[in-house]
Amino acid sequence: MSANKSAPPNSWALVTGSTSGIGRETALKLAEDGYSIVVCGRPPAAGQSPSTSKRPTC
Repeated sequence: MSANKSAPPNSWALVTGSTSGIGRETALKLAEDGYSIVVCGRPPAAGQSPSTSKRPTC
């Protein structure tokens, strides 16, 4: 997750607690780095935003 690296091709990350706080910031950074993200957290509505609304959730 550094500024100089990108994800290997076809890389996925599962981020739990990603609807807020550190988990959300981690998911956003991994997405910027090229990872496909699966987000998990509660409540489900908290995970919906323009940047995550089309991504699968657990």
